[in-house]
Amino acid sequence: MLRLALSPVLFLASITASAQYSDFLSPGMEYESQALANASTLLSMARQNLALEMSATGLEWALSEEARRRAGTSKRPSGEARSGGIEATDFRPERRESLLDQFAAFGENEDERAFLRELGRGLFASLESDPAFRKDNLSHGLALLLELALATEKGRELSPGEKARLLEAVHRALLEGGVTERLSRAEITAAYDACVLLAAMIATLNLDVRENRSQVSARHARELARAALAAFGL
Repeated sequence: MLRLALSPVLFLASITASAQYSDFLSPGMEYESQALANASTLLSMARQNLALEMSATGLEWALSEEARRRAGTSKRPSGEARSGGIEATDFRPERRESLLDQFAAFGENEDERAFLRELGRGLFASLESDPAFRKDNLSHGLALLLELALATEKGRELSPGEKARLLEAVHRALLEGGVTERLSRAEITAAYDACVLLAAMIATLNLDVRENRSQVSARHARELARAALAAFGL
């Protein structure tokens, strides 16, 4: 779980407006703030670049330890992934802006952007200090987003076993889809950044739910979580 020393209340106050903003890449997707719409647009761009749909079978396997025990087998979903350990989806970033700058850009004025920069610093430091997370690895970036989206939908943190199997399912899907072979470094970096940024926003919203029992943040977290899952066919 991401642990932050900084409260997200100032940022969250900026996403409670009643106006409607759209993700221009996904007609019909509307949000109550420009920040959420921008986040959704980043996700849509990642989806278009990756052209990837996660297998429902793979997800069921990842999240169904009890079913696997009852079946008395550790068999994976059918279809062999191309050869490659987790390092096969490592990449050397090629970006014009840092992740921190991109996260701060969700603010709608200078005060919000300054606050988001500090909030983002805590978010990304927490993320990168987690020994289970592999920085600049597309499998880990996408798995983190799906992990937080699924946890939001289920109303609970995933177990260590579920997280490990989800990462494996994501990694297999990326290898079988040939993503690292057909995308440029800049495209892979953009997809990774979008996943990490969306994960950070969901984590921020869920932190407000835990600390302040905010129903508004709970609604926004569910919206982004559902958009993330739908983007990858889940």
